[in-house]
Amino acid sequence: MIRVLQEADIDRVAEIWLDSNLKAHHFIPAQYWKSNFGLVKEMLSQAEVYVYENDRNIQGFTGLNGEYIEGIFVSDEMQSHGIGKMLLDYVKSKKEKLLLNAYQKNVRAINFYRREGFQIQCEGLDKLTGEKDYVMIWQRNFQGERTMKSMTKEEIITGLKATIKPEEEYFIEDDLIDAINQYPEPFELVDPILEIIATNPRVDFGMPGDLVHFVEQFYKHGYEEFTDCFSKKPSNTA
Repeated sequence: MIRVLQEADIDRVAEIWLDSNLKAHHFIPAQYWKSNFGLVKEMLSQAEVYVYENDRNIQGFTGLNGEYIEGIFVSDEMQSHGIGKMLLDYVKSKKEKLLLNAYQKNVRAINFYRREGFQIQCEGLDKLTGEKDYVMIWQRNFQGERTMKSMTKEEIITGLKATIKPEEEYFIEDDLIDAINQYPEPFELVDPILEIIATNPRVDFGMPGDLVHFVEQFYKHGYEEFTDCFSKKPSNTA
């Protein structure tokens, strides 16, 4: 269940905050997060925080400052179990608009928020870490109000191939995701997308990234063997 943070939760929540940041933001020195640990523990009791608890064990939480999401954090052992989405849906039910900052190098987080209806509003710079970030925004009914540009199958596949950067996590721009989602015959895109994934073993397509998330829709249509392979990490060897 999801409930309001209690004083007794703070140690566990702070532990999840530190572990999650160390894992998700490997591009920032670990000492940055460790040096802020004490301050974060003090601020938790004063903030609007909701925790996800199962069998009396806190497995994730989110913090809000008005309409601003300070972060969504899930314990390492419960990653990819839908807890982050449940927490986000919970705060969406309370707000008409939500804002957040996401580091540009944290592609996994950016893809997650985009799938959940957030749009990149502008670029920024976190002066404390020196890392570039995006300001992202969600508004109720915002998704249905966007005007999408249709693309041909060839344009979509060409765009997907042009986005590939070896040794980096895969990132797709919003207009390309929109084109995939509105394509009238989505099954026609599965084979070319599987070929892109198979021929680029040194690219991290995410677990699940946008392409994996799309192809998994066809798991029961003859692609079981391929989608089962998505749980494997990309190879870093030649």
